[in-house]
Amino acid sequence: MSETMKIEGKTFYFVGYKEDRQLFQRRVDATDKLKEILKDSGIAPADVRLQEISLEGDKWTITQVPWMDIALELIRQ
Repeated sequence: MSETMKIEGKTFYFVGYKEDRQLFQRRVDATDKLKEILKDSGIAPADVRLQEISLEGDKWTITQVPWMDIALELIRQ
C-alpha cells in the first residue's frame, strides 16, 4: 500500500539516512526526527541529511539545511 502526503504551503522537509527516508510538513518535526536518529542509532551526523524542498509553481528547489542551523534549533528546544 502506498502512502501519500498532502503538501500544505510551499515547503516540506526530507530526512534521510541509510534506507530510511521520511518527509515532514514542518521543520521542527524534521529536526526532532533528526535528533531521535542521532541519539538512538549511533549513526554519524555526516550520514544523515536534512533537506528543505520549496515549491514555487512548477519550480522546485532542494537545499541542504546547514548543520549550524540544525544545532541552533536543537539548542533552543
